[in-house]
Amino acid sequence: MDIQPISFLRKIGLKKIMIWKDGYSSPFSQSDFNTYTSKKYDDNNKLKDADEVYGFNEIVKLHKETGLRINCSSHEDYFGTETEYKVLETFIFLQDGKKLYVTEMDLENNQFITEDGPIPFSLTRKTIEPTD
Repeated sequence: MDIQPISFLRKIGLKKIMIWKDGYSSPFSQSDFNTYTSKKYDDNNKLKDADEVYGFNEIVKLHKETGLRINCSSHEDYFGTETEYKVLETFIFLQDGKKLYVTEMDLENNQFITEDGPIPFSLTRKTIEPTD
């Protein structure tokens, strides 16, 4: 069920579903994003093993400038020449570790709109911790 609005991703050049073809630049440039696997997914061996058989993976992309985290599934085609990324959720971690889901992004005022209200980019954690 898709209840989280993510149209704001266009503001940083992304979409709900993105296709990367071998030989072209990735939608998630290494200069703008860090990549990691969430602890929750990493600890679920059954899910990881099943996903691997079908060429699926779940990753989190961390936008270095703002702290926005984009949880996506990725699926590589049979030949390994094309990868589809599908955004599952967008969220931030505050400095104290609290996770908030992001529903909008205000680049003019450098803030996210979350279920707790506006959060300035400066209050987000931009590092990857072992518990993430």
